[in-house]
Order: sequence, then C-alpha cells, then structure tokens
Amino acid sequence: MINGNNEGTSSVTVDQLQFGAYSIELKLNGYITKHLDVTVESTDSQIVSTDLDLPVGTLEVSTTPEGVSFDLVSVEGLDRIMFSGVSPVTIPDLRNGDYEVQFSREDWENYSESVTVHNNETSRVDLVYPEGWVMITSSPDNASVFEKGIFVGKTPLRIKNLKEGEKTYTVRQSGYEDMEMATEIVAQSEKNLKAEFLHWDREVNYKDLDHVPVQTKGGLSSIQRLVGNATHRFLVEFLINQESKPEKIEVLETTYLRAHDRLLKNISDWEFEPGLRKEHPVKPACEYL
Repeated sequence: MINGNNEGTSSVTVDQLQFGAYSIELKLNGYITKHLDVTVESTDSQIVSTDLDLPVGTLEVSTTPEGVSFDLVSVEGLDRIMFSGVSPVTIPDLRNGDYEVQFSREDWENYSESVTVHNNETSRVDLVYPEGWVMITSSPDNASVFEKGIFVGKTPLRIKNLKEGEKTYTVRQSGYEDMEMATEIVAQSEKNLKAEFLHWDREVNYKDLDHVPVQTKGGLSSIQRLVGNATHRFLVEFLINQESKPEKIEVLETTYLRAHDRLLKNISDWEFEPGLRKEHPVKPACEYL
C-alpha cells in the first residue's frame, strides 16, 4: 500500500510517481505490518527493501515442584512440538497463537495447560501438583522407615512429593516393637508422625499376647506333700521372662503361710513355652491360682 492505495504484492515496481514524500505499508498474513516513509527526489529508480517480523511474545513455564519435563505444542492447525524443556524456563520470541503445555512427571499422571501467546507480552503457565509431605520422627531416633517393605530412610525423615491419599509406614528400631503408622496426605500440607517405641524387653499384659505361654515343666508336688489332703488356696503373680522362666514371683493370697517359701521355690523351677507378641518372645505378667 502506497499512501493507502493497493499497488500489488512484493516484489513490485511502481512508476510515474511525482516527487515527494510517500507512506508505504506492507502487510502479510501472520506477520507484523511494516510502515516505511520514503521520499522520491529524482527520476532514478529507488529500491525499498525490508524484512517483516513475526508477531512474537514470551512464555514462562513453572511448576511446583520444579524440574518437571514438558512439551510445548502448537494447536493452531500445526499440532507439533515447538519446544521441549524442564521447568522453570522462559521461552522468548514465541510466535503468537494458542498452545498446549503437556507436562510429564515420573509416577504421576500427565497434565496439560492451555495458553495463548500475545505479541510483545509475557504469558505464564504455573502448574502446582496436588502433593503433600510427611515428617516422621521417632523416640529413639535413627529408626528405619519402610513403605510396602521398601526402605525409604532413617528418622527424622521428611518425605516429599506424595500424592493425595492414605499412606502407611512401618518404623523399625532394633530391640523395639515395630510401629505401623498411617496418615492421609493432603495437597500442599505436611503431616507429622511420631513413633514412640515399645521395647521388647518390657512387661506385656497377658491379654496383649498373640500366643499365651504354655507350661512345659513344673508342678506343686512338694506343696502337696506338705499340706497333705487339706485344701488350700494360693494366688501367685509372676513374670515369665524371655528365657521362659518365672521371675518377680509374688504370693498375693495364701491360706497356708508355711507353704510360702516352698511355693516360691517350686514356681521358680517352672518352664514355659514363651509368650509371643507379633511372633516375638516377650515378658508377660501372669497370675496363677
């Protein structure tokens, strides 16, 4: 266009122009219109040459967390990858138009975001993954943490990048009972779990056993000889240690005081199959009548 008149398509020769100033406008679909001012001062041919610029903008791609791979795909009839990278990144000189940013992250479903790039503007895509964190501590610390049998670290331990939903961990410390800990992971929040370990050498309530101790050796023969045919009542409390022997024997009730010492000696010689909790020998407290 010269002074608003369509003179054809480039390259073109326009003659019979009077001397003077002219306004030239060059248009091409998909490019930025170019304006030139030209002055004709002689009969010599004057060559006007220029480059047309594509309309471009800038795109910023970021994610939480960082380090996510993505492809930038043009959806304006091209459907092809224009750029591949890892977040965060700034993409300059990107042709105007509509795009789709396709994110790919290991162990996560794929996500995509649509964006339009405008001339001389900065467009942004910021993807926040719906993930949470869990902080696991223990007393004592330096315990091993497992998920589905797989070792994930030692306490204190912060586990990041977790999908929403329920998580269950096993926390294990030598000499202590394993702790099973479960929590619900919520996006953009941290859950705190603390394992208060119970030592295997502790005294265990009889009702908390998975398998009760079974007596394999011992009786009250010497007591029976002492009391003869008389009937007496004895209520005794004792602890069965992990070697399956009675200890901390205490007579709570008796109707025959003379038998007290023999009773303690008899019971100290008894033997048992161990009481088990979670397949581990423990020290149950028992009462014997």
